Amino acid sequence: MEILFYVFAILGIPLALILSLVAGISVLKHRKLLGALIIIATLAAAPAILWEMRYDLRFMGIFRTLDGDFIDLDLSEYFKSVVISLVALMLFVRLRWKKEYGKGIVLILALISWALAAAPHMMLSPGAFLH
Repeated sequence: MEILFYVFAILGIPLALILSLVAGISVLKHRKLLGALIIIATLAAAPAILWEMRYDLRFMGIFRTLDGDFIDLDLSEYFKSVVISLVALMLFVRLRWKKEYGKGIVLILALISWALAAAPHMMLSPGAFLH
């Protein structure tokens, strides 16, 4: 059980993103707009891998205000909102899935991966998710 904890602590978000991208491509074949939204949201959430690995993302720091100060953006809120939107989109697709689309196993695996990707971080620092 401990090995699963480490696997999802390290590979949970990359696995969830890959499965989300595959799910978006499969949805794109049947519903172009919804599939495109999932793919765009997946690509927008992709830098969350770097954020979770705790690299210092300062790509927004190049922007300066008129008085020369750097714009201070809270990127954790950005990633949290994008990931929640992506999971909500995929849950919506899963609930509206029709039999003629085939099996929705990739969607199910992506949703499970998103839930399990967050589990180690919530167990390690539950107070961080209360704000």
